Amino acid sequence: MASTPIDPIFVEACIYLGISISVILFRIFCRTKQGGIRNLQPDDYIMLVLIIPLIGETFLGYTIGTWYHGLTNSGMTDEQRAALSPDSDEYKRRY
Repeated sequence: MASTPIDPIFVEACIYLGISISVILFRIFCRTKQGGIRNLQPDDYIMLVLIIPLIGETFLGYTIGTWYHGLTNSGMTDEQRAALSPDSDEYKRRY
């Protein structure tokens, strides 16, 4: 059974996500060691909540980079959009 190679972009995205979550958790750990859980400030709780959008951002960045090959409509002029053939693969990825 042949194994499929792991996409290096996926590995890099997971490493950055892991580092980010580790820094957030280390911050919370240090703050609780200093003053206990009762002394956490609102920004500490915000950091914990922000892990969810961080995971979403990583997933979306990976999705756009690999599934759609980075093709978006954001930098296209109206003429460039009109020049795309509806039968092309690029057209399907952009729309």
